[in-house]
Amino acid sequence: MSNSLQDQLLRAGLVTKQKAKQVKSGKHKQTKQVLNRKKDERKPVDPMQSEAAALKAAQAERDRELNERREAAKKQKARDAQMRQITKEHRKNKAGAEETFNYSNGEKIYTVHVTGEQRDLLKAGQLGVVNWGGEYHILAAESCLKVQNISPKTFVFLNDIVKSKDDAAVDKDDPNADHYSQFEIPDDLDW
Repeated sequence: MSNSLQDQLLRAGLVTKQKAKQVKSGKHKQTKQVLNRKKDERKPVDPMQSEAAALKAAQAERDRELNERREAAKKQKARDAQMRQITKEHRKNKAGAEETFNYSNGEKIYTVHVTGEQRDLLKAGQLGVVNWGGEYHILAAESCLKVQNISPKTFVFLNDIVKSKDDAAVDKDDPNADHYSQFEIPDDLDW
């Protein structure tokens, strides 16, 4: 006769038969789960499955990179369309302009042909020059700022001039601006 603890508790009336069955089935399930985990750990990894998973991950990475390139191309195409529209609608270049205006991009000095009125507006900072599409476009200052916001890499020349108290044009960056203001500029001086 087996005289297990479970049997002794049943005889003493401390546990019901139903409670004893629940405990027994719970222990059985727990041991079964532990055995199943051990079996899973011992299973050899199928090389085909691991290779398929690696190929799937590589394909997902290629697809993601391709989508990023496509998005970048779409954004560039939209920026180019905006630039084309701004330069086409706001361009102020004149075909018969005979005077020249010199400006630099920090490394090189460039010359663009303008009218006398355009040269004065360029000096005053109301017009600017944009190098885009292999051409130099003369645009209004607002259009130049739009171009700079759309494409920061595009070269934009915009003269930064501030009016002083007596409405004389003074360059912001010149530390000797007050010193030179005492000298009169000859009327026939042409840059």
